[in-house]
Amino acid sequence: HAVRSVHCLALELRMAHMWQGLITAILIASLLLVYMSRLEYTSVVRLGGRATATGAPGGIPASVLRSATASLSTGSEVMRPAGTSQAAGARDEARGATPGAPSAHVQPSAGTTQPAAQPPVGAGTRPSDAGSGTRLYTYDVPFRELQISPKAEARYWSLISGPTPSSFDEGGLYQHVVIDLPRHLPPWRPPPQMERQSHLARPDESGAAQEEVFRSTKEVLFLLPLSPYHLCKAVEYAERPYGAIWMQKKGVLPISMAWSIKDAYKDGLAKHILTCPTYERALRWLYTQPGWRAAPERHVFGFIMSHLPRISLEVVARGGVAQPWPVYAEMGKGILVTAEDRRGDWDAAIECGHVVLAPYFSPDFFMFDEAQSGPLIAAKTELASSSSAPGVACHRFDDTGRPNRWYCTDVGMRKARTIRRAVSKALDELSLKSHLNTTHTETARTRQAYANLDALIRSKAEIYKRSTFCVIPPGDSAITTRIFSAVASVCIPVFLVPTRFMPFPLSVDWAAISIYIDPLKLLKFEMAPDAKKASLNMRNPLAIMQQLMEKEPARVRAMQAKLSEARWHLLYHDGNASAHYTGPARTVPSAGAALARELVAAAATRQAQIDAALPGASAQPPVLGCMAKVAARLRPETQVAKQAASGGEAGSKAGTGGKAGVTRRRRRLGP
Repeated sequence: HAVRSVHCLALELRMAHMWQGLITAILIASLLLVYMSRLEYTSVVRLGGRATATGAPGGIPASVLRSATASLSTGSEVMRPAGTSQAAGARDEARGATPGAPSAHVQPSAGTTQPAAQPPVGAGTRPSDAGSGTRLYTYDVPFRELQISPKAEARYWSLISGPTPSSFDEGGLYQHVVIDLPRHLPPWRPPPQMERQSHLARPDESGAAQEEVFRSTKEVLFLLPLSPYHLCKAVEYAERPYGAIWMQKKGVLPISMAWSIKDAYKDGLAKHILTCPTYERALRWLYTQPGWRAAPERHVFGFIMSHLPRISLEVVARGGVAQPWPVYAEMGKGILVTAEDRRGDWDAAIECGHVVLAPYFSPDFFMFDEAQSGPLIAAKTELASSSSAPGVACHRFDDTGRPNRWYCTDVGMRKARTIRRAVSKALDELSLKSHLNTTHTETARTRQAYANLDALIRSKAEIYKRSTFCVIPPGDSAITTRIFSAVASVCIPVFLVPTRFMPFPLSVDWAAISIYIDPLKLLKFEMAPDAKKASLNMRNPLAIMQQLMEKEPARVRAMQAKLSEARWHLLYHDGNASAHYTGPARTVPSAGAALARELVAAAATRQAQIDAALPGASAQPPVLGCMAKVAARLRPETQVAKQAASGGEAGSKAGTGGKAGVTRRRRRLGP
């Protein structure tokens, strides 16, 4: 009896411990689930007309979109926790608004000339509108599958949602492609069961049903929400520099233009890393998805050096590289968003929907605000200003005969250094003879200059705000950040490069808000001796600014009014004008909305090429056939322009680093 009693007691004790352990395990598991649910990002998408909450890694976290909105409006770098995002998302749903989208109206205080409501200035003729029915599918990035740690993922979203540094002209463009498109295009999702399957699909599986769903939705754009610069910085270069100091300051990918274009023509960049291994892994993952296999031509990539994926695609499509295709050749199948394409057939690429031009990022302190600076007429105390670096060389590839050498078809870019000197002398002469105020600044690209870059940019903003005209000299290519900074300051751009290079033709009528001066006239004036100028009565080409101010002041005021309206289309912001401007409450355009409009038009063009392709035709992407036809139509004009340009030689490959880091400034003051 004693032994049996001891055994029974031991059995009862074991059973009690087991139940206690089970209860403890259940409690611990419940606590872990609650903790993990609080860590999850929450995004809200619409499926079949109802709101459905899905957790990360899903598209762009709603907290990131709202944090980016707060950062753009207040400069805050703090990301909201997931709980706050869910509550805010619920409030948005209760109001019937899309979570993460900007409010329809803003509440700035009363004050000054108000920006125009849409439709914007100079709308183009192509049928495109950000609200025309096109929707956006934002991929759910599998960060763990891509070997990205939770810490690196949080660091990436923090960089994307935080305020853009004032000098981040390229990095800002990357950032706002990711942030702004989901704001301005309504979301699209496949059926839930299809979406779950798509994450498991691989190229060796049929996936026919999934691909057909993506292929049949012709009014859907696709976005991989990864900025190459920010992802590489967050994952692989968090503790060490990423590129040279000027690349870090401007958010530029450390790409060697000379070597990369040679490798692009050699093997389609099969062995060349333009970004970093992490971003390339993300691209390889994307290429396995049914959406990509069904409609690569409707995928959007922000990539400044768009000419490199385009060249890589052409080389591979001609059969120069065996399968599988290099990652950048595959990227070349999509729509490439860039500030400027540097290849000679860029105009054909735009017409065929292969490339979409977008403005560089310009900080909002360039925005002219009459409430702060005073009335426009009184604040513009200087006739003209110009700012540039002295060392500059052509960095384009316009020569079709030798496509991998530096060459600029436009004479202004080919003689950029000489023209910048001519601008400085012409402004000085105009000031001395006409007793007008002008300013010209020169800043060398040195470590000392980049150490004080923010202060230099802010001083430039003050110069632009008090200038009526801003002379825009050519740089190593046609597009520079100073264009968009001048527009924001309501400083009428005086271009020495053709306006056909400018972005957003559907939203901005550049001819109505700018002046073009033939750079050859400026060169001849600068090289002519003073005696010859007097004998021939040679006029300073920049004197047209003085002539407009004295003889056509009404035209100048009209251009300034249109400029005040058009600048909103070139500024990346969340739709809240009160963060940049004092004026009556109204909805204002933004660069994100203009970019969405251009992408809708480009996607329609690309889809038309797919629909027109004959069944069983060549496997070559249809966009290449379109570009060949357009280039053949434009090539005679290009050759004539090339032969007419006098004194043309290839631009030097010399670097632009100066010897002294001191900003040289000359200012002529009238009486």
